[in-house]
Amino acid sequence: KFWGNIKYVVLDEAHTHTGVAGSHVANVLRRLLRVCTLWDSSSRVEFICTSATISNPVAHVRRLTTRTPVCIDDSGAPSGEKAMVLWQPPAAEGPSGQENSSSKGFNGLPLNNHESENASSQMQRRSPYAE
Repeated sequence: KFWGNIKYVVLDEAHTHTGVAGSHVANVLRRLLRVCTLWDSSSRVEFICTSATISNPVAHVRRLTTRTPVCIDDSGAPSGEKAMVLWQPPAAEGPSGQENSSSKGFNGLPLNNHESENASSQMQRRSPYAE
């Protein structure tokens, strides 16, 4: 009775099921579908597969489950406004040819119309990975 009542199978991190291990998982899922159908011929098991790092989710899940999936690739997570800043650091100065630090000059960069110059100098102090 358990096998006939299965409605959903969740496959998390579907992108990890590739190669020999992926073909094994695909065979286990096919056997699961066969057993569920034997117990209840009207049962329709649905697969819920998740993956954040896969370029072809529809084709991959189809190979794993033998079903044509519906890809949901919209994120409902909230996120703040994004801005891209391209910045060319000043050229090297001095006769020694020593390069400037790439963090020099951040004080003059406008981060936002509403932020003051103090905010940009705070960014310089908090961002040790800018070089």
